[in-house]
Amino acid sequence: FVMYGNPTIKGTLLDDVSVNNDAYIGPNVTVQGNAYICDDATLEDRVVVGGNAEICGIASIRDNAVIDGDAVIGGHMVIGGNAHIGGNALLRGVGFVGGNADINSKDDIVIIQGLTPCPLSIYKSSTWGVEVATEGRSQALQTFLHFGEFPQSVRDIVGAIAKKWQE
Repeated sequence: FVMYGNPTIKGTLLDDVSVNNDAYIGPNVTVQGNAYICDDATLEDRVVVGGNAEICGIASIRDNAVIDGDAVIGGHMVIGGNAHIGGNALLRGVGFVGGNADINSKDDIVIIQGLTPCPLSIYKSSTWGVEVATEGRSQALQTFLHFGEFPQSVRDIVGAIAKKWQE
């Protein structure tokens, strides 16, 4: 692997990975393939990163998340739960993705800022079809629409976005 800067590496690095700058790789994390981890990215818990994935900025990947393919994650993104981010997914900016996310392209997620105090993420899910996440918590679309403590206008917007994946 290639390393420059001052990364902290406690996990397993395989193949041709590159870990740079001040990135943190936790003890139970596996990084493999041609993955590139840089800047202040943090990988913790039982995360697996492979393929040609790139994780930079101050992105935080945790729990049982799997990042692979040509996925790029940056900015202030937080990925957790049993999320799978792969294909040519591009997640940058500020947001949270968790639960059973299954994001394989930029068309599989919408992040809305300004409607709620924290960014609101709507994305494809391997279990629920569509999930909604905000403030570090994810839930099935139907749960959000039925029990969400958000104005009806926010629920209407989320429902309209999710409808494109349900057709």
